[in-house]
Amino acid sequence: MVRVRISEQFPIIPDDPFAILCACGAFYSCPRGPDGKRIGKMVVYAGTYDVLAGGRNHYIGDDYANIGVVEELPHVLADFARLVADQIVAAGLDFTTVLGAPMGGIQFSQVLGAKLDCRVIYAEKMVIEVGTETSRGKSVPILDRHKVNEGDRVIIVEDICNNFSTTKALVELVLMAGGKVVGVACVLNRSPYKTEWQGDQGRTVLPVFSGVYREMPQYKQEDPAVAAYVAAGNVEFHVKAKWGKLMESMKAAQT
Repeated sequence: MVRVRISEQFPIIPDDPFAILCACGAFYSCPRGPDGKRIGKMVVYAGTYDVLAGGRNHYIGDDYANIGVVEELPHVLADFARLVADQIVAAGLDFTTVLGAPMGGIQFSQVLGAKLDCRVIYAEKMVIEVGTETSRGKSVPILDRHKVNEGDRVIIVEDICNNFSTTKALVELVLMAGGKVVGVACVLNRSPYKTEWQGDQGRTVLPVFSGVYREMPQYKQEDPAVAAYVAAGNVEFHVKAKWGKLMESMKAAQT
C-alpha cells in the first residue's frame, strides 16, 4: 500500500492513492456553487473527435490530473511505481522491457523499470501541428533515441490512460520493430477499461495496471450539457500552463 510523507502539511496520507494525488496538488475539479452549478473553468483533454464542419475538436471535462506535479516529488512517484510494479508481478506478466510514452510516461517508466529490474526505453514526440490559444498542438510518437529489439515483450507506460490513442500508436511502432506489447501501465487510469483495454474493436486486448483508477466523464464541446458554458469561454485549453490559477480557483471556492 502507498504511504508517503509529502510535506509537513501532509505528514502521512492514508492508504488511498487518489488522496495522495489531491494532497500533492495534482488534481483539479471545476468549482461549483452551492446550487451545484459550475463557477470555474472546465478543462480540455488530449483526446479528439471528428466534427461535422470538418476537422477535430478536443474533448473537455470537469476534472484533470496533472501527473507532472507528482514527478516533482520523486518519493511519491516511486510509491506509485511500487504499487503498479506489485500488480504486474502478481499477475505473472512475462515482459522484458518498459516503453515510456512521451512525455508523461518517460519519468514514470524509468522509476517503474527500476522497480521491475528490466530494460527501460522511451519514445519521443514529433510535432505535426502547433497549438493555438483555442487548441492544443498535435504530435505523434517516434522511436529515435531508443529502439525496440526483435522479440522484446513490452509494457507501454503512460502517465494517464483514457482513450488509448498514444497506446495504439506505440503498439504499431513495437509491432513494426518485431516486438510485442504485453501490457499497459500508468499512474492514473481514467478510462472505462479498469483492468483490461480492448482496442481495435476487441482485436487488441491488453491488461492495464494503474496506481489510481478514477473515471472522469468527458464531453464533446457541442454537447447541449456544456455548449453554452463553452461558448461563454469557460474552458481552459492550456491546463498545465495555467495550473496555479486553476488550483487557486478551486481552493477559493472551497473556503
